[in-house]
Amino acid sequence: MTTAVERSSSHIRTQWEILSREYQRHNAVSPPLSEDAVADEEQEYEAADYIVTPSEFAYQSFLDRGFDERSVKCIPFGVDPPPTTSCSRDSETVRFLFAGNVSIRKGIPYLLEAWDKVDLPDAELAIASEVEKDLRPLISDYEERNDVRLLGWVDDLEDCFNRSSVFVFPSLEEGSAIVTYEAMAAGLPLITTYNSGWVGEDGVHGIEVPAADSGSLANALRKLYDDASERRRMGKEAETLIRENYTLDDYGERVHQAYRSMIDSN
Repeated sequence: MTTAVERSSSHIRTQWEILSREYQRHNAVSPPLSEDAVADEEQEYEAADYIVTPSEFAYQSFLDRGFDERSVKCIPFGVDPPPTTSCSRDSETVRFLFAGNVSIRKGIPYLLEAWDKVDLPDAELAIASEVEKDLRPLISDYEERNDVRLLGWVDDLEDCFNRSSVFVFPSLEEGSAIVTYEAMAAGLPLITTYNSGWVGEDGVHGIEVPAADSGSLANALRKLYDDASERRRMGKEAETLIRENYTLDDYGERVHQAYRSMIDSN
């Protein structure tokens, strides 16, 4: 019998190390992982014939820990793109949107630090999601800011995408964040990290910055703020990439082929 572990994030010890370091850096309580949980999952990895990951970042995290590349598979996700992108992006305000859990893991402290470094007239940062307890004191400092909008939980992200200019997702650790696929499908260029597991290419579909680097993040914010034509070009490239390669049908076909290959190999 062929066995496979599907790991939706990076290797659990990689995840543990990244989050432990960042939670300590930001004086937060320990991340929601324990050494016992890490050890238990590592035993599952060792017992399986294959590890299935959703991104190059996650895939590489296993190779970095000594796994044979033949036993680690990378199967990116897919989404159901909207029929059309009826975007309302003609506003003079350049809107940078973040959507996802407002947490240390998603890089929110670095995003806010980067936003404080830039002075962008007629620009706003919109944050769509609930705030984790550890970050509520930090977020409260931005509640009265005219250039920051705290939207809370949003049911209709598609509408948010259509009213935004750039999607910003500076995550420190992911598998492959579905929201990045959704934003690209809506025609938004991204500012994100390699660690987000995005499927785009730096300079083509957005700007990739190092994780936990507010300076590089600030530079990327300025660059896309200053260049509307570049925003449009990258957004179109991003939408095309998702529609042509990362739909749910594409994902289903990748899963089918990968598992068929694993079974046949054994």
